[in-house]
Formats: sequence, structure tokens, C-alpha cells
Amino acid sequence: GKELETLGATVSASAGSDSFSVAVHGLSGDLPEFLKFLKNVPQGTEFPRAEFQNLRARVRDELTHLEDRTSTQAVLRFQHRIAKGTPYARGPL
Repeated sequence: GKELETLGATVSASAGSDSFSVAVHGLSGDLPEFLKFLKNVPQGTEFPRAEFQNLRARVRDELTHLEDRTSTQAVLRFQHRIAKGTPYARGPL
């Protein structure tokens, strides 16, 4: 959040099919503030309806055009071959 920006810190997040991460980068002296922020992430997260609907439309559009991108097709085929026979395998391409 904005309170961390005043400390010169940055926040990043990522998610995969079976994991997620949240990271805070800043000065070690501000660790107590970072931990307070991270404690509130699962409890204090808000999803304003209008923003959620906007994001939903963008993701739907991205998924609709997924097959149009050769780079996406290459990554999917690579992952399919690597994951074959493991729990991470996704159906046929």
C-alpha cells in the first residue's frame, strides 16, 4: 500500500496454478511495518466491484485471444511436454 510507499518500499505479488507469493522490498529497519502490512493482506484485501468487473473483462479478452499468440502457444507446448506424466500435466494441446 500507500503507507509502504512513504517508506520507499515496493510490494509485489504473483500467483501460479498452485502457489502464490507476496513480497515487500525495502530497508530492514522498516521490517515491523512490513510485517504489519503483510499480516493484513489476507484479511484486509478489498475488491471494489467496478475494478473487479473491469479486470474480469480484460482477462476474458486475454483468454479469448490466447491462441492468436505464437509465443503463448510455444510456452504451452513446452510446458505440456515437460509436465507429461506428472500431476502438472494439463489435457492435450
